[in-house]
Amino acid sequence: MASSSITVVTKADANVVFTLVGNTSQGASYKDVTRDLSVPRTLDFQYFIGNPGALGNDRMVITFRDSRLDTALGKVVTAQVKVEASVPRAAAITSTVVEDLLAHVCSLLTDARCENVADAVVP
Repeated sequence: MASSSITVVTKADANVVFTLVGNTSQGASYKDVTRDLSVPRTLDFQYFIGNPGALGNDRMVITFRDSRLDTALGKVVTAQVKVEASVPRAAAITSTVVEDLLAHVCSLLTDARCENVADAVVP
């Protein structure tokens, strides 16, 4: 079951609260209700369950989107960041393996390293 809200922190250490707007067995959608609908800030979780059995591969995709009005272009533009986990149901891929991979991502994206990641992806 999806949480009714999720709070994350910006680089400037400000809280952003995403409120649940809908959920299904395939995922959940959240939005920052303080933002105008014309320039939304959203958070989506999508689940993709693979084929049944040991050869199945399950995926989860987390997507943050932030839309802004670009006055120079005269239109709304959207930036997004996705994090995807893809996990085969093979016996060798234990919960510890998956937890370690997620810990690597969390470690890389901590505040202390956030500027380095941004420098690598922002032109």
